[in-house]
Amino acid sequence: MSPERDRVISIVLTEAEWQAFISRHPQPVVWLRERIRDEVQGQPSDPQLN
Repeated sequence: MSPERDRVISIVLTEAEWQAFISRHPQPVVWLRERIRDEVQGQPSDPQLN
């Protein structure tokens, strides 16, 4: 058995927040995963977030 574990993040958004977010990022899980991996690897963040 591997010591690796998958992690899950859960956040609460209103329907309006969710709709606004997915209108900008149609694949939100992929987008969030990429931002987290970029952050962990020390790569520059998405300029839209600054």
